[in-house]
Amino acid sequence: MRTINSPAKPFFVKWFVFFMGLLIMSFGISLMIRTNLGNAPWDVLHIGLYYQFGLSISTWSIIIGFLIIGATSWLTRKRPQAGAFLNMGVCRNIY
Repeated sequence: MRTINSPAKPFFVKWFVFFMGLLIMSFGISLMIRTNLGNAPWDVLHIGLYYQFGLSISTWSIIIGFLIIGATSWLTRKRPQAGAFLNMGVCRNIY
């Protein structure tokens, strides 16, 4: 029996699935923050910066994300991928 190779998924389908996954993940993080059931370590950092300096949690998430992406790209001497910016910028604005 011969197997048929499935065609590669179109570019926009891959990005759509990736973006929907980011939205679901971000929605879950925002629910965890709002219900006070406990948070992930990075979210605790953003919440602590929010309490200390007054910017919103999502703003701190974006600022820290830029710092981490910048430091990583400087150390590895590679350009960051577009998915890193989507994760940091677009989907963190839910909370």
